[in-house]
Amino acid sequence: MSLGVGLFRTSRARLGLANAGFCRLIQPLICTWGEGYRLDPPLEDLIAYEMKQFDANFTRISRLLSGTVDPHFARGPKDEWITSVHDQINGVRAGMKMLTMLRPPPEAEPDEGRRKPRPSRP
Repeated sequence: MSLGVGLFRTSRARLGLANAGFCRLIQPLICTWGEGYRLDPPLEDLIAYEMKQFDANFTRISRLLSGTVDPHFARGPKDEWITSVHDQINGVRAGMKMLTMLRPPPEAEPDEGRRKPRPSRP
């Protein structure tokens, strides 16, 4: 079910959907470039969306570590605050890396040779 909300309005749309009570329905909500927000997508679309989110967040966390936290930690490794931040972010990064390496179950993988046609927008 497409909600007809474009990606350029994602933060406002997500807030609006949460305020409207969609989160209480316990239905998956994903956002794609082609269709915008969708409630209760097919399993293969849901898994593909989650895998892309894991990969994107792993990249963001890795860049935060290499560009900001690691240099700060190198300057003051005995500082309790940066040591705690460094350890926690490294733990999150390790967890995200494990999630990016997971493969979906065989029944949820789309066919390799064919692309699924996108449903037309209303």
